[in-house]
Amino acid sequence: MVTNKKLFFYSSKQSQIFKHTQIDFIVTSRENGFSKKEFSSFNLAYHVSDNNKSVTKNREKIKNIFHANKPLIWLNQIHSDIIKTYPNKNPQAFCQTGDAIICKDKKVKAMIMIADCIPVCIFDSKKNIFALIHAGREGLFKNIIPKTLEKMSKNYRSNCEDLLVFIGPCIQKCCYEIQADILNKLQELFPESFKHFISQKNNKTYLDLPMLLKIQLIAQGISQHNIEELLICTKEETKLFSYRKSKKTGRFALIASLK
Repeated sequence: MVTNKKLFFYSSKQSQIFKHTQIDFIVTSRENGFSKKEFSSFNLAYHVSDNNKSVTKNREKIKNIFHANKPLIWLNQIHSDIIKTYPNKNPQAFCQTGDAIICKDKKVKAMIMIADCIPVCIFDSKKNIFALIHAGREGLFKNIIPKTLEKMSKNYRSNCEDLLVFIGPCIQKCCYEIQADILNKLQELFPESFKHFISQKNNKTYLDLPMLLKIQLIAQGISQHNIEELLICTKEETKLFSYRKSKKTGRFALIASLK
């Protein structure tokens, strides 16, 4: 029998910051699923050319283990700054295009899918709402983090001092080599801070994507003490999918629900 521990790479129950809050979240592993070959085996994404029946079986498996009585909502992710809210005018057909979702409904669980980008969960401990963000390089360039925080403040009156943030496993600076065009873009977009998340080694340039994310969070007023970061590189971790390691691959997920 496959236990939750083998399906979950990490969960809020392990977190010093989140384990006593009113939110549950999990990061899934790539193990103990039904997908084959490059997608072996717990791939949760339909859009990567995996067998749809295998993906459906994988999703049913996780749905039946994590908050089994709640429907799953997710996004068609496009590396954008589009932020959706739930519930909305059409809650029964919620699979919309975007890269962040803000949720205040205890009756659902929300999911974002990852294979190197940063999975982020932001929880308002006072208003009891959360946001899940698929924060890739393009999303961070487009300021999806401050825009999500602004929308939480505008729509739900969230205050940054009440927010807890989880930064999940992603590609780390050890494996994120960039070329001159990306470096030039970073210098253009972040002239004051880009040196904090760029490093050089053996005539190669590397981007520290989580550092860029944390700088944006702290600039918005979130305390560093309220940020939990899982310092695990997806390209090096065999229990997670990585697009940089293999272009044809599956997706693991960050899934969250209010208690």
